[in-house]
Amino acid sequence: MIVTKEIIGSNYKGLNILIVSGVHGNESHAVKAVYGLYNRINDEILKDVDIIKNNISKIKFIFNLNEYGLCNEERINQYSKEETKDINRLFPREFNTVDDIKALLHGEYQIVIDVHNSPSCIPCVLVDYDKYTNKNLTCVEGAELVPLVRHTNIGTIKKHFNNEDTRAFTIELPSMGVAGDFVYSTKLLGDFLCTVISNINKPEKQYEVELPIDLYTTVEQGIIYYMNTNPLLKYSKGDIIAKVDDINTGEREDIIAPFDGILYDINETVYVSNLNSIGMFGKEIFK
Repeated sequence: MIVTKEIIGSNYKGLNILIVSGVHGNESHAVKAVYGLYNRINDEILKDVDIIKNNISKIKFIFNLNEYGLCNEERINQYSKEETKDINRLFPREFNTVDDIKALLHGEYQIVIDVHNSPSCIPCVLVDYDKYTNKNLTCVEGAELVPLVRHTNIGTIKKHFNNEDTRAFTIELPSMGVAGDFVYSTKLLGDFLCTVISNINKPEKQYEVELPIDLYTTVEQGIIYYMNTNPLLKYSKGDIIAKVDDINTGEREDIIAPFDGILYDINETVYVSNLNSIGMFGKEIFK
């Protein structure tokens, strides 16, 4: 059964908020962190909990959106009749798969937060590059999570809700190391939620956003070896991000960080050819 809970605030004209986890079934750390957030707000032990309760009408929590995936520790949902079985690639278009999931997400919200986790990454918030970018960045400025902005056509929950009246975000939490402690992750979520609530009615700022760039190999045919197989990590200028072995000559090419920045994603195929992108690399928005 998909589990949902609600917290009612003291402001009936306040914000309606949706917080989702468990979209990918192999990301149980995010589920634990969101449960922790719910409990800390509900028990009124979260720092600055008054900021939340005094400014909301309601927060709806959906803990295990991909129930099948979580039960089977699989990223996907096998019940999908679509070409992709990844729930977070089916929005914003209409689809008939998993109607109970679709119904649960229905509603009018001013803030939507979709929480994920990666084995090793910096705690970050993903923001779409579109006409709402500045609105969204205004909301997240001051939060501990690092904002990453990129253009994407992927049909995520974030993209489905992002519009003039709704601030929508994807959060990536690390599930390893000190930050992999779900108590700490819960703290990060609480800080982020308080920050967005506090900033949502502030005048929209204008930010100079440099989109991430592609990193290419010059090898005609090669095999990629990443220094770390997980994206969403920081690198300093000159750091080696990956190595590409030339299949024909046996020579090795180092893929170097061109500036201080963050590896947004990586090419998940092992074999690459000349002018294939091995990943996207970008600068931090706030420093």
